[in-house]
Amino acid sequence: MKRKLAVFMTVIWVVGVFGTGVFAQTGGTPASAGNIKAEESSKNGQELERIIELVKLKVDVPAEYEEFTSSVNGEGKDTLYRLQWSSSTLYAGKSGGRLEVAVDGYGNIIEYNNYRYGGEYSYQRRLPKITKGKALDVSRKFIYQMCPDIVEQVAIDAGGGNYSIDYDGSYRFYFYRQYRGVPFYENGVSVLVNGNTGEIVYFNRSWTKGLIFPDPAGAIGMEAAKTAYKEKIGLSLNYGRTYGRDRDRTYLQYSPGILQTNMCIDALTGEKVFNNGGYSPYLDMGYGSDSYRGDLVRTKRETPVPEQQLNRILQSEGLVSVERAEKLARSIPEFGIDDTCLLGSYGYSRYEDSGAYALRLDFIRPPSKDDWGGDIPEEKLRAMMDKETQTFSVTLNAKTLELISFNTYKYDTGGEKSGPDKADVKKLTEEFLGKYKAEKFSQVRLLDGGNQTTKYMEKYGVWTSRPSDSFIYLRQINGIPFEDNRLIVNFDSGTGKLLHYSENWDDMDFIPADHVLGQERAYEILFRDIGLELKFISSGTTAEKAPDSAAGKIRLVYDTVVKKPACIDAQKGTVIDYSGEPFTGGRELRYKDIESHSAREQITALAEIGVAFNGDSFRPEEVIVQKDLLYLLGKMKGNLAVYGTSPELSRKELDGMYRTMINDDVMDEEEKNPDGEVTREEGVKYLLRAAGYKKFAELEGLFNCDFADRSEINPKLVGYAAIAKALKIVEGDSFMPKAGLTRAEAAKMIYNYLKR
Repeated sequence: MKRKLAVFMTVIWVVGVFGTGVFAQTGGTPASAGNIKAEESSKNGQELERIIELVKLKVDVPAEYEEFTSSVNGEGKDTLYRLQWSSSTLYAGKSGGRLEVAVDGYGNIIEYNNYRYGGEYSYQRRLPKITKGKALDVSRKFIYQMCPDIVEQVAIDAGGGNYSIDYDGSYRFYFYRQYRGVPFYENGVSVLVNGNTGEIVYFNRSWTKGLIFPDPAGAIGMEAAKTAYKEKIGLSLNYGRTYGRDRDRTYLQYSPGILQTNMCIDALTGEKVFNNGGYSPYLDMGYGSDSYRGDLVRTKRETPVPEQQLNRILQSEGLVSVERAEKLARSIPEFGIDDTCLLGSYGYSRYEDSGAYALRLDFIRPPSKDDWGGDIPEEKLRAMMDKETQTFSVTLNAKTLELISFNTYKYDTGGEKSGPDKADVKKLTEEFLGKYKAEKFSQVRLLDGGNQTTKYMEKYGVWTSRPSDSFIYLRQINGIPFEDNRLIVNFDSGTGKLLHYSENWDDMDFIPADHVLGQERAYEILFRDIGLELKFISSGTTAEKAPDSAAGKIRLVYDTVVKKPACIDAQKGTVIDYSGEPFTGGRELRYKDIESHSAREQITALAEIGVAFNGDSFRPEEVIVQKDLLYLLGKMKGNLAVYGTSPELSRKELDGMYRTMINDDVMDEEEKNPDGEVTREEGVKYLLRAAGYKKFAELEGLFNCDFADRSEINPKLVGYAAIAKALKIVEGDSFMPKAGLTRAEAAKMIYNYLKR
């Protein structure tokens, strides 16, 4: 019976589907219900008409947008009106498009989206045709028009990283809320300006009503804040590592420890508080700690082994069989996978960073009628499946059978439970680790942070059904924590059963902890090169309380400057980003050697959109070498994935760049010469190939090239030279095709092409 029932459980049953609908009104007569609905409909219609008229006072609706639709959600002040005007045929021509506006119950325009089909979209970067100053003026005027009620509380400025230039040359601004000159980054308005026309493309207002801000006049001074930060938050020495590079390496850094993540100093009391509402749109403008690191860590992802390759890989790599792995999983008593459980599925996968293979086994323990002490109708049995079925997932190293992870889940109906206390659960945890993970357990130390342990789990995306019963052990190298490596175990304190085990463990060399700066020196760098700022936060709580115990409370705090990472290279004393590379300020590069150069405008404009070299020197008069020109062209095309910010590419990055360029027909394999100097005719060739002109430019006998020195041009490159002159990429009567292309000239050519 159990076997048949287990097989039966693999079927997915849908017990109900819920959605929007109209329900019959209870009470009253049909006539009275109809009258009520008619009155409500009339009232709603009048309110919608008022909202439409209000919007038209602030927004110019194009005459060709003849179609109109609307929707209304919510009631009273929580109502959200969505209005849309569009042309009858969206893609009929350049005048086609749509305008969408969202209005809240107070009559405030909270979102504006103006989409036009221009027919000029390019898959290459574009330089804006209007200046940043002009875009800022347009944004300021629009904000005054859209939200005059809050405009005096918004810092309408563009500096320090609150703007960016999109792929198509549009300007994106975020203007934060402030009170008495102190920022509240969680509220503000964002604006997107078309970089070619100056037209507002998008606007969004994020504003919380009814907030009461503490008076900044009561804040402790900056020196007192620094002292409190050192004493109550502080910097700790820890290891970090780079990801996704052939020179994957470790480094030593000073940063707030993991238990101090999102901690700041209450500016009124000097106490440590937790910032629980800490999203800031500023983090989207540059490096966001978790998002940036997350992009890099994704290189550690698992790739499933295709079924058609499985038999070959099992033999060639010496992987264990499913039967052997299943036998091991069933033999571990802490897992609780007994004979009532079926192996539902399994799969082999490969970790891309290390090349190691893993085998995942998924078991299921289906419900049995015996569990409830009596006969249960088949229909009820099916309905109770989701609540009563228990699942188990075990991942093992497919060669060594070392445990990688374990999870089990069963719907918890609550009720009274009695089991081991916290100390006993800790003992169970350490007995388990000593038994199955002895070598790694000898290299870790318990993270004992109370409620902050849960925040660590949030940071790394680790969740269990009872996070308060979880124990986290951080890897130690030379007595220094490596926070990216850890063991996590979760025993249910109610039942004493194992619920979860997971690990993250890197097999790599760690640099010795030599020549490390003293902590006091690290504090000097922190306060000088990163700094503290006074700001408001929402949902701030004291470090001793649960994070959600003061939801909605506005606090005045001192925190590290939001636009800079709080990380210091512990050996070099420089500010580094969350990948371990020197922090350059994100997009705002500053070259020290172009101030008086004739190409300063072009070089700076390219840097604004990310077409730039790393470092603080451009070396404008040097002849550019092939790998550096291709680097700029890759940035122009937007298809060059280089994670680091070092001036020199790693071997892996260089190989990847050339592979991309060859695949994209920018160059041929035999043309590869990374350190070779590029001539002017070669530079034009690579630029126009990157722009997609190769097939056209290489048509023989088609082009009339009127450069005075045409006879000196390689006959196979005449088409490129002619196109370059027609597009004004190269200007003048002479081309000088064999002359070396300087780095400044390369920047001018790319600028002229993007500005066309």
